Amino acid sequence: MVYFALTSYAEDADSGEIAQVGATSIMIEWQPGSRALLQADESKFGQPRTITVSALPDTNVERRRLKQANAWADFQPTGFYLNPRQSLVAKVSGVSGDGPQPEILVGTPALVDPESPDQEVASQLESLGLLGNGNHDVSAEEGGIVYIRYVYAGDTRPPPVTVTLEGAAAQPFPLFRQGVTTDEEWLAMLRETKVPFAEHAGDAVIITGMAVEALKYAERGQSQQELLDTYKHIIAAQDAISGLDVKAHDARDRPSPLRPMVVQSNKKRYADASDYRAAIGTDTIEDIWWRPTLAQSWKMWHELGHHRQHTETWSWRNLTEVTVNIYTLAARRLFPEASTEHATVEEWDAAKAYLAGDAGDKVFEQQPVFTMLVMFEQLRVVFGDKFYHKLHRRSRAAPDLDDEADKKHFFMTQAAEIAHTNLTPYFTSWGLLPEKRTVDEMGKQPSAVEDYTAKPVFGGH
Repeated sequence: MVYFALTSYAEDADSGEIAQVGATSIMIEWQPGSRALLQADESKFGQPRTITVSALPDTNVERRRLKQANAWADFQPTGFYLNPRQSLVAKVSGVSGDGPQPEILVGTPALVDPESPDQEVASQLESLGLLGNGNHDVSAEEGGIVYIRYVYAGDTRPPPVTVTLEGAAAQPFPLFRQGVTTDEEWLAMLRETKVPFAEHAGDAVIITGMAVEALKYAERGQSQQELLDTYKHIIAAQDAISGLDVKAHDARDRPSPLRPMVVQSNKKRYADASDYRAAIGTDTIEDIWWRPTLAQSWKMWHELGHHRQHTETWSWRNLTEVTVNIYTLAARRLFPEASTEHATVEEWDAAKAYLAGDAGDKVFEQQPVFTMLVMFEQLRVVFGDKFYHKLHRRSRAAPDLDDEADKKHFFMTQAAEIAHTNLTPYFTSWGLLPEKRTVDEMGKQPSAVEDYTAKPVFGGH
């Protein structure tokens, strides 16, 4: 609130002196960032205001099915920005009597605030409520990019619904729809827009950031289809190492129809992952928009990999920054000629030096992240990609484990069963310190035929 005191004066006709003749005060509500954003020519933006929305599985149900650490987006881009505190008319039809209802969400998680680059946007997936059939007046205090969530939790998928966004409160902004938008249309939108955001609705990913950055890379000649296909290949590679297959007999082992988001975030952030998104700081965003950089971006592969970790069964607490790289390496193998900062000969040499030490002095969890990663990569190299396919499938079929020691026990015993090998000497050499119950269980398998710790990885010898 801003307080204004107003005083009026007049000149006395006889004396010529100025005298107060009145006074009043008023309080006015004022909030920063409330300037409405309006496009000069909406016809330059191809996305329709009437949107047919197909139902998606609820993200929490999907996360539990897949046993993955983070949820993915169960909401869908619209290509519209809702101005703060302005009324949007949402017309909804097609909702069945006892079926789920759509809801409008406003604001992108972790998105940089264009007016304060050190901060994120204030509104992040703010729900404007469930919407039945009919017309609804809705608004958001802070405004933001509009998404529609329409989800179901059971086995039967409900029919699509139709949502129409009416009125100037919702403004279109650059949205690249894979298979629909052309590169020429994308460039025209980016050059025209008065709303500072840009978004890709890809088959496998949603990318959100600043239009000015998207324009920079589009003007370099970036094919948006090639960019989105590269993301699709990365996500498919991480699906594959996780034992996910569209033809899997068990529904638990099929890839998710949901998508992760990749979001341009504030300048203070380097990169991190959480529910729905991988966030990349504004100072290092070439990884987001430029395919040649994405194709050698350990950072991007790594953050997307965090979503995949099985933290409830076999990836115990000390391994947060280790097992993530099982999925990073799966993406890395798509680009064998790329130069990356990790999975190097030097990291193999460091692990080899550690392995040469006295077993009694070794504690696996106290080693550098990339020394520990060597063990997980050795298991893949020795026993093949199918080792991790089977581990993930068994994990999805297993109950969740609360105790970290139980997770470690699960990993070692399952590894031995999958390998049909007593891995006690191997894990002992690595310093995993298996408990008696773990040694007893692994001892049911045949002895190893070679010293697997000697198997070089990362191009080492």
